[in-house]
Amino acid sequence: MNPKITTLAASSLFAVIGAVSVFFYLLSPPARESAQKYFVLPSHAPLITALSLLEEEGYIRSAKVFKLLFRLRNGTSFEPGGYLLSKNMNAWQILTALKNPEQKWINLRAGLGNEEIAETFAKKLSWDAKEQEIFRVTYSAMYWDYFNEDVLEIFSQLFSWDTLETEKFATMSAVFSAPRFDFFRGVYVPGDYLVGAQEGASHIVDTFFQKMKGVVANKKSFLEENFDRSAAAAAQDFVRDQIEKLPDLIPLPASELGMRKEGAQILLSFDTTYWNEGIGPLELIADPQTKGIEGDIDRNIYQRIYRIDGSYRDRLAGNFMWHDTHLHYHYAEFINYLIEPIAAQSKQPKKQQKSTFCVRDITKVDVDMEQAPAEAKYAICGKQRQGVSVGWGDTYFHTYPDQNINVTHFEKGLYRLTFTVNPVNVFEELRSDNNVASVIIKIDPENLSVELIDEITSSERKPLSL
Repeated sequence: MNPKITTLAASSLFAVIGAVSVFFYLLSPPARESAQKYFVLPSHAPLITALSLLEEEGYIRSAKVFKLLFRLRNGTSFEPGGYLLSKNMNAWQILTALKNPEQKWINLRAGLGNEEIAETFAKKLSWDAKEQEIFRVTYSAMYWDYFNEDVLEIFSQLFSWDTLETEKFATMSAVFSAPRFDFFRGVYVPGDYLVGAQEGASHIVDTFFQKMKGVVANKKSFLEENFDRSAAAAAQDFVRDQIEKLPDLIPLPASELGMRKEGAQILLSFDTTYWNEGIGPLELIADPQTKGIEGDIDRNIYQRIYRIDGSYRDRLAGNFMWHDTHLHYHYAEFINYLIEPIAAQSKQPKKQQKSTFCVRDITKVDVDMEQAPAEAKYAICGKQRQGVSVGWGDTYFHTYPDQNINVTHFEKGLYRLTFTVNPVNVFEELRSDNNVASVIIKIDPENLSVELIDEITSSERKPLSL
């Protein structure tokens, strides 16, 4: 064999062996250090940055060689996060360890509430519903413990609370520290959070909370700038519900239905009763500036809301107007009547609104209720004060003028007659989802007949005692 060829072949072989040796050397562990530490890959870091950081921190010998190995394994990028690595791991081991981070980046934008933050963490960390609820409860409780004195001071100023509201709020920590009232919506530091993928929700809340404490110089100012105004308003309403004796007006289905002819008109008449199932009266007080004025002028009126300590507040709630037929003052826009066809030839609903009512105690509905007087407290249609006591109802009988609907041109058939009290929510009540009652009736105007088919009410009907 030609010596030159032999020498060249040997040189090439040694070159290949040397290159392979260098390649494997560059993939070998950089050091004998076996302690594991977190290597943190920044969020949104490109691949070249990740490889450079691995080389700079001594986890790989060569970013270029590691990139080649990574590409051979069809890799395109690493998930940002924290990875447990040691410097005695070879490149293949490092590559395997970089598949799933032990710590994950979670980005929180500004303005999120308790539930939205919990959902963000849950999605990223694959929490179940139980773990998510633990986060929400722990989050609310921790924030409440830290900020409750500041919340009380801010709310007292914001809502002009007196001692009664302040004391009631201060004694209801169990309510306001729960997730229901999310005062602290937006009260955190937005940005990226690095959290352990296997950490419990409570521990993550603490990490989250400590970051906020670490960057906030004045916690009260930070709270004032960021707390949720709508949640604060809901808390104000809740406190008021605890100290104020609000009414709850409930209409009963129309009764004593009848039909008669007056001249050329055919009138459907009926009794209507609404009653007060609340914890305080509906009391209407005329504007004191018009006290003593005689005549049929309209008068602004106030709803007087009593509180548990015997005090009260007045709020503007419409006006008294003189009723020429009834010859006393009525409250304007108190109730609505609506009659509409269910199965009749007429396709258009027929409406009639009776917009005024004298407000008084007429009918005993449930005088065994706490706060209910045994005798009528608001007995007359006064020009200074009207009202309906707890447990009492105000009844308009079918014999009263205007207590009817003109059905002269109605077709024979089924109709719904609906009675709504406080239709535009002028009055403050405990609730307003029970202000409607209806009856299904079959009418035949030509023969002056009406038949009750069914009653529909949002509250259990109680027996009447006149």
